[in-house]
Amino acid sequence: MNDNAYISSVNSDGIHLKQCVTLYLFALPVTLVHDLGWAAVPVVTAVAFTFMGIEGIADEIEMPFGLSPSINIITNLPYI
Repeated sequence: MNDNAYISSVNSDGIHLKQCVTLYLFALPVTLVHDLGWAAVPVVTAVAFTFMGIEGIADEIEMPFGLSPSINIITNLPYI
């Protein structure tokens, strides 16, 4: 498998996930303000903090070592 295709796929998945989470977080206060009033502010803040944290963790798990060339050299060594 071509490594470049995998990297571009991971990037596009991450961008799509960020856009969906952001869109949801923009729509969330509009849906909650009628029921919660001013209490919607801390609720939306807590939900946004949690969702963005989970998204950040998922982004880090996808590529934990980044694009370090030293890792690629180590992983391409022949099996002994």
